[in-house]
Amino acid sequence: MRRELGSSDKEILTSRLIDRSLRPLFPEGYYSDTQIMCNLLAVDGVHDPDVISINAASAALSVSDIPWNGPIGAVRVGLIDNEVIVNPTRKEQSDSILNLIVVAAHQNLVVMLEATADCVKQQDFLKAIKIGVRECQHVVQGIQKLQKEKGKPKRQLDEKSITMVPQEITDACKSFGELKLKTIFTDASFDKLGRDNAVTVLKTSVVDRLRANFPEVDPSAINEAFSKLSKSIFRNLILEEKSRFETFIFLSSCLIFFGWLYEMMLYVS
Repeated sequence: MRRELGSSDKEILTSRLIDRSLRPLFPEGYYSDTQIMCNLLAVDGVHDPDVISINAASAALSVSDIPWNGPIGAVRVGLIDNEVIVNPTRKEQSDSILNLIVVAAHQNLVVMLEATADCVKQQDFLKAIKIGVRECQHVVQGIQKLQKEKGKPKRQLDEKSITMVPQEITDACKSFGELKLKTIFTDASFDKLGRDNAVTVLKTSVVDRLRANFPEVDPSAINEAFSKLSKSIFRNLILEEKSRFETFIFLSSCLIFFGWLYEMMLYVS
């Protein structure tokens, strides 16, 4: 392929798989520009190279001096005739009703899941994840061994790049903004832009109040406190209350669309 041509859809999706697997494990305060490039030199035509590229990126980061809380391991899991298949071949994938990529760190910690499926039972899906996580541990152990033998010492982070948020700022930010953030995140009348604008207005209000009450505190710490609070509420609503904001937006958009369609039908009739 000529180098002037852009990346294919497969390459872009594989890059996103790698990114979602690696990014969560970079330590807080790490802001150095980092590029991870996986070049496919050979392929056997039997297995997809996307899972191997995740493991290769994990190994490269582990042996480098870049601060990173890895390694991770990745496997693909299929389901054929109610039997879980680890790293199925391309031919086996065509017969599988599940195409699941599991990425896990040591101690069976799940980092990333990507899946497509065709009417898979919940117990079978959970079984596939469990087996995938178990198999990932073999990859993690192999990379840890390589890191111990060939790895470089990790460079230390600059302490100035880490924003320390005092507990009193965290508590005050939670007191001022928690309920209002929940209200904004669960308001189905907002579209994405409207929700972002509402959060920005609330953030400005909360930050101004905190800066007035705590003039001696670094403003960056106040901004960081609000960002952490937003992420925490966003995550808890999904994991604990089983609410996704895109669902609200989708439903409100459907209502608007069907209302418009109904008006058009009345107009035509």
